[in-house]
Amino acid sequence: NYFASYISDGSPAVIDAAFRIYMLPQGMFSVAIGTVLFPTLARYATRNDYDGLRAAMGNGARQMWLMLLPAAVFSAVMAEPIRVLFLGPTDAERRAYESALAVARRDNALGRARLAAFLDRYPDSSLADDASVVIARLELRAKRPKEAERRLREVLREHPREDRTDAARLELAKILAKRGDVDDAWEIASDIKMSLLRDAERRDAYRLLADL
Repeated sequence: NYFASYISDGSPAVIDAAFRIYMLPQGMFSVAIGTVLFPTLARYATRNDYDGLRAAMGNGARQMWLMLLPAAVFSAVMAEPIRVLFLGPTDAERRAYESALAVARRDNALGRARLAAFLDRYPDSSLADDASVVIARLELRAKRPKEAERRLREVLREHPREDRTDAARLELAKILAKRGDVDDAWEIASDIKMSLLRDAERRDAYRLLADL
């Protein structure tokens, strides 16, 4: 942590989180097996039953390997989703996203392009759903509802459990309601989790549901 603090302010926290993730399989499996195994080893040792002690120790070690090897393979294969789940976006992703947002506040078309470039570069980022929702809103301001609808449906399809998915549902339901597809709008709006919306979005959602 001491050396990491010279790299960036957030590096010690990242190392701490990585250590906790790394220790999770050991805490779940090795400690659980050891808790059951140690009294047995103590009992064999008290009786001077070294054959039983050796057999129990070997059996415990095999059980730990049986649990830890699949956990190691899973951690290696799912490294990126685990990083996103526990650590969120990297500093580079956050800087790129905030830079694209700053451009979007000044220029609609250029902002859409910058956010699209962000999605091309970081398609698996935890900010990908945020960027898609912002693009959809920019498309609506540019009077391009079909493009906005396409973006929002893409969010629901590719990021069904992200924190901005419900904002995407809200925007999509508003588009459908404005177009006259009331039944489809109601179906989508009724799935919105109000607790995951921001205050202004929550007010919009309640008004939309009342109108539908």
